[in-house]
Amino acid sequence: NKNTILLINFYPTMKKLLLIFLASTLLFCKLSLAQTDFPIGTGTTGNTSTTYPAPLQDYYEGSRMQFLYRASELTAAGMVAGPITAVKFNVTTLNAAGIIEQMAISIGGTTDTTLGSG
Repeated sequence: NKNTILLINFYPTMKKLLLIFLASTLLFCKLSLAQTDFPIGTGTTGNTSTTYPAPLQDYYEGSRMQFLYRASELTAAGMVAGPITAVKFNVTTLNAAGIIEQMAISIGGTTDTTLGSG
C-alpha cells in the first residue's frame, strides 16, 4: 500500500525531530533554572570551635545572628536588582558541629548602613 510505505519512510525523520526537540527543551529548562553564585567576602577567615560570632551558630538554643550586606557590596559582586531566592555559607571547618535544627532565615531590606549591637 502506498500510504503505508510513505508512513514508514516518514517515521524515522519525525522520530529524529522529536528527539532533537525534547533534548533542546530539557537543555533550556536546565539553563533557566541554573543558580548563579555571587561570593561576598574573601572566604579566608572563620571562627574556631569555641569562638563567636559564628555564622551558623547553634551552641546556645535560640541563638540569633544578623548580617548586613550593602547594595554596593552586592553590586560589586556582580548582582543586579531582583529577588534573592537562596543564601549559602562556605563552611571551612565543621569543628565537631552537629545538625542545626529548626533554623530559619529571614531576609529583608533596610536603609541602615551598620548593625547595632544587641
